[in-house]
Amino acid sequence: MGGRTKVVDDASELVPLLRTFGSPTHKKVFDALTTGWHVVEELSELTEEPVEVVERSLAMLRRCGLVDSQWRMVPGAKRPEKEYTCIYTKVYMNFRCSTDELAELIRLTFASSGELQSEVDMLIAELESGNKSLTNLSRIMGKSPMYIKGLARRTDGLMVKGQRIDKRVIRE
Repeated sequence: MGGRTKVVDDASELVPLLRTFGSPTHKKVFDALTTGWHVVEELSELTEEPVEVVERSLAMLRRCGLVDSQWRMVPGAKRPEKEYTCIYTKVYMNFRCSTDELAELIRLTFASSGELQSEVDMLIAELESGNKSLTNLSRIMGKSPMYIKGLARRTDGLMVKGQRIDKRVIRE
């Protein structure tokens, strides 16, 4: 596919990108998508990964904004299937952060889900109580705004919207 460039202008966007490309499986799926449009079953065959694994990789790649999708009638199928392709093949990064914030983001990237579970639970509880302001969440949780954004970007079901954290609405 083309050589479009994804512009990353917020350091917290590093968390999902590094998690994605740090995984050999996600990278294999991404590489297959650079060859054109594919449905999940085709990706499974190309990558020699089970369909469930490919679907998880696609979800991660969508979170990073790296893939596009459309509907296609597959020969022999009774209904259309969603197919995917790679949108970007290059990344341009233009942001500034302190070394402390960078260290927080790297820790978030490589920490296990279990290590972060109590913070994720606290963040979700705050969101459910109506507190969506990045400044307020930072103050209540005792973490930097950059850390809160990074935590939200790596957590399924959450998204960063400017200076707010919201629950993600999943559309298929």
